[in-house]
Amino acid sequence: MKFCAVFLLSILVCASSESVKDVGNETTQANDSISSPTTLPNTTVTTTLTAIPTATVSTTLMNIDDTTESTTLTVINGTTESTNFMVTDGTTEPPTPDTTVLTTPAPTPKPNPTTNSYQVDNKAGNVTCLLMNAGIQFLLVKNDTTNTTYLANIPVNTTDFDGDCGDEENTLTIRFYDNDTLTNGSVTFTFSNNMAGDNKVTLSAVSLSYENIEGVNKTVAEVNMTDFSVTPGRSYLCKAEQKIELSEGHAMYTLGLQVEAFRTVNTTAFGSAEDCVADQKTSDIVPIAVGCALAALVVIVLVAYLIGRKRSARQGYQTV
Repeated sequence: MKFCAVFLLSILVCASSESVKDVGNETTQANDSISSPTTLPNTTVTTTLTAIPTATVSTTLMNIDDTTESTTLTVINGTTESTNFMVTDGTTEPPTPDTTVLTTPAPTPKPNPTTNSYQVDNKAGNVTCLLMNAGIQFLLVKNDTTNTTYLANIPVNTTDFDGDCGDEENTLTIRFYDNDTLTNGSVTFTFSNNMAGDNKVTLSAVSLSYENIEGVNKTVAEVNMTDFSVTPGRSYLCKAEQKIELSEGHAMYTLGLQVEAFRTVNTTAFGSAEDCVADQKTSDIVPIAVGCALAALVVIVLVAYLIGRKRSARQGYQTV
């Protein structure tokens, strides 16, 4: 009887073990998180997942200095994502984020542009409606990802230009190729008459199209401008460097600029000039400097006269 009881008990234990084994296998396939235990120092843990579409494996290693390093590997439809972090004395330290900030490198210096002369005649050819002398330089973008910029000049003796003499707008388009930077482009200046209702001629828009060093075509512009404002019949003069901001980090620089639009005569002589603010500041410095020099000269002469007079008086007393 005892033997039968023991035999029946053995059969029940084996059946229970098989049932637990089957349930464990099903749980392993359905479970989303599988963790390996903490291992001894200098131990490599290898975990293999087979036929599990979605699972997470966490591995913890203990180092010699009693610190632990954990790695979490997530498998989703065959794609793996790994996250590493360190636990020291029970405190979790997540990975340090990358705080690198991209800065815009300064462009390589380039010689000042050479002044060129441009003119636009009407269709009949009997009126030169627009005259412009200027050295022009552009700040262009070489690479959008790294924000790398470079400078390109409109070369000397550029003769490929044209324009239009409209009643409300005068335009000048200059096509250029800079051999130094292998930049091919064109720029269009638009001048408007009485745009703001102030009876002034102004530069109202600038449009720049170019192919940069890397072969990328770009078009940038600035509109609704009121630059180079001047009275009709007079020219705008600015010998100093001027900067005009364009879109997307571009800019245009002018040097030795003189321009006159909406002309009604057939000559190439500019009308009376109105100086820009930058030139006016320079003009103010000159007379101030001259005045200071003259004042210093007067003081020196006066001091010399007083010293000479004092010496003459002493010599007179000695003679007596």
